[in-house]
Amino acid sequence: MKGAWLKSPLIAKVIYTLVPLGVIGLMAWLVIKNRQMILQFPWQIHWPSLLLASAFHSLALLVTYWVWHLLIDRFSGFNDPWANLRIYYVSTLAKRIPSSIPYISGRLVLYRQVGVSSAVVLNSILLENLLLGIAGGFVLVIFWNLYTGEMPAYVAYSLAAIALALLTGIALRFDALRNLGNRLLRRLNLAELEHSPTARDFLLWTSLYALPWLLAGASLYFGVRGVTDSVRLTLGDALAISTLSTLVSLLNLILPVGFGLKEVSMSALLLPWMPTSVAILFSLAYRLLHTLDEVGWALLVLAISGRSRNIAGQNAQNPASQEK
Repeated sequence: MKGAWLKSPLIAKVIYTLVPLGVIGLMAWLVIKNRQMILQFPWQIHWPSLLLASAFHSLALLVTYWVWHLLIDRFSGFNDPWANLRIYYVSTLAKRIPSSIPYISGRLVLYRQVGVSSAVVLNSILLENLLLGIAGGFVLVIFWNLYTGEMPAYVAYSLAAIALALLTGIALRFDALRNLGNRLLRRLNLAELEHSPTARDFLLWTSLYALPWLLAGASLYFGVRGVTDSVRLTLGDALAISTLSTLVSLLNLILPVGFGLKEVSMSALLLPWMPTSVAILFSLAYRLLHTLDEVGWALLVLAISGRSRNIAGQNAQNPASQEK
């Protein structure tokens, strides 16, 4: 019966309830803490631009979900798109909570409910973040010439070289890495990882992961246009700033802080275009916009999946209704 409590439906209900509530509470705390600065800022709201910023972020989230679905399917054969959608959107929302513990543990517990092993989830999380970072490095160097800031070009080219080396190493030596990981899993009495992706899988996943970086750049571009008329970022500048700050935020997976890395780096990168106080406030507002977007989608997915399960349960209890 060891670990049987992890499969209890009550655990899933607690996670699906507490994560959105926790993130909403964190948003409220951020607004209250910074209310004076928010009230004093001369906002120049342009709603169409803000809606476009939210839409591009939503599209980026949808692409990253689809790659996650492919990862889980490849490693475990679990290919229920609705279950993966529900788990992904809620656990990704948990990234907004300080530290990576709620995000990782939430996915582990929720996938335990549907019979997917911890080895599959942990390897998928690791590959998700590695391949995202690799794709971000490639996108940055490809579009670097569009950036008008003063950052040295060797930053982008160094990231691209690291990305290429990592992708090559992972694709060619994944079996060796899997065997090394399985040795550790055996010592911990955990299920081992059985399947290995092909080089074609890595190419497909990395190519798909390039899209969210482009969409995130567009989201930042319209996000700035949506709150002020006095700052005019080019699309290339927005893409570079968004990519660099998000690459920094991937460190949340291994660092204990897990909060503010993206906002601090984005604020610093925005300084050539706006004063420090404005850059900090915009980074905060941009975080709130994306968080609100993610909360909305997570709640919608939970509502739809909950309704689908209720209908399925009613049909199972009333076979006569199916005959009609």
